[in-house]
Amino acid sequence: VNKYDFSSMVDPVGKRRILSNKEKLELFQVRKIIEVGAASLAAESRTSEQLQHIKDALDRMEVAEEGLDLGEKADVDFHLAIAAAASNDILYDMMTKLSNTFSLTMYESRKKSLFSEVQSLKRLHHEHEQIYKAIKAKDASAANQAMMDHLVKVEQILLHDDRQS
Repeated sequence: VNKYDFSSMVDPVGKRRILSNKEKLELFQVRKIIEVGAASLAAESRTSEQLQHIKDALDRMEVAEEGLDLGEKADVDFHLAIAAAASNDILYDMMTKLSNTFSLTMYESRKKSLFSEVQSLKRLHHEHEQIYKAIKAKDASAANQAMMDHLVKVEQILLHDDRQS
């Protein structure tokens, strides 16, 4: 059996290019399919070391937010750490290849949150913390729901704001 090469998925929309609403919607559809499942798998199979990587990224997000840094790198690292904790090489490879594109929407949502109010960044951190706590508790159902709730809220922020423009 040959390992699938996901290299064609690298940076599918171009580095730091503004995504159209259609692309954002499609990206969130993909993220919901991949990341909700990844959170469930991570809750079921994570090791203590993998959990620590998730926590480290969560802590870096909090530090970035306190300094009014957007923290999208820590955000991407958080989601990639969850994919790694899912212990599925194909899933992790897909997430890694798509991470540049994911980071575009993370940057946009954090930028919009920062300009709307600092409280929104705290809400984003709280959503990530709920995902972490569910994975730590090995509660696949709660991890699934927390990730879905988070992605839906971020999608609403991005798409709602763009429709208002």
